[in-house]
Amino acid sequence: MIGVLSPGSSSESPAVQREPFERGLRELGWTPGSNIFIEYRYAEGIPERLAELASDLVKLNVDVIVARSNPAVAAARKATASIPIVMSSANDPVTTGHVKSLAHPGGNVTGIANMVSELEAKRLELLKSAISSLTRVGVLDNAGLRRPLG
Repeated sequence: MIGVLSPGSSSESPAVQREPFERGLRELGWTPGSNIFIEYRYAEGIPERLAELASDLVKLNVDVIVARSNPAVAAARKATASIPIVMSSANDPVTTGHVKSLAHPGGNVTGIANMVSELEAKRLELLKSAISSLTRVGVLDNAGLRRPLG
């Protein structure tokens, strides 16, 4: 059984929330409702609900928790140290403390990260390789999405 923990709303478009995930499972031979069961939990835009919802998934003894944001990952981590947690769209999991490093995450958390500060130098290196005459680069960032280091 898969538990999905989302900060969003259950009324959001199924095309955004469920269909791509369930299509991917079907492509791997898993048919939701037949040979795999999915328990969705939505915080309905209230981050404070995530802890309760994560605990609910743990009580259901799901095999894995898919956490759809940094706050969802944090809530799942507080709820369990043994059930695997898969991040799907977490920002900078090293800085937020969800994993020790990208190469060796440690613990029970793994998954996909959207923005990883450890890769910024590599991105600039690749850009310089692609454009050898490059001398200046401008960067737009949303600092509100980042936590301070240290």
